Amino acid sequence: MIEAARSTLEPNHGSVTLLLAGCHRRHLVHGASTAFGKHRAMQVRAATKTEKPWGYELLWALTDRYAGKILHVRAGKRLSRQFHHSKDEYQYVLRGEVVVEIGGGASFERVMLYPGESVHIPAGTIHRLTAVTDADILEASTPELDDVVRIEDDYGRTIAAAVLAAPS
Repeated sequence: MIEAARSTLEPNHGSVTLLLAGCHRRHLVHGASTAFGKHRAMQVRAATKTEKPWGYELLWALTDRYAGKILHVRAGKRLSRQFHHSKDEYQYVLRGEVVVEIGGGASFERVMLYPGESVHIPAGTIHRLTAVTDADILEASTPELDDVVRIEDDYGRTIAAAVLAAPS
């Protein structure tokens, strides 16, 4: 077991500084390395930053079983109204305030989330997230990152032709 793990993300430079008990300080720039401590080897990779029209996302974990992201959403911006065929996700508010809309058509529920609160979004659930203030959301999900069916989008991105088949 690794004790006292702490990392600092520097998204503008694509680097990670990792401090681990029993390990030497490692500074990584673009790419992966293996840190050897007194316990076992582990893979260390830099987070990947992707600019979005609503802010950006940092993909910090991706395996064949799960994915981890931090979504930074600027105040007043919102993600697409969307659903996923297979992707199952939890969103946890680290900082800021967000409104999550769940459901489709004229009947959807709005839920306000504050730091420390989370929401589960099962596959097939129509949803949209809007930042009331600048917000950072930790997203833990299954690894199907390209499984996005957009129903509405404020930024002119492609709306799925299969929207008529969207779950209700």
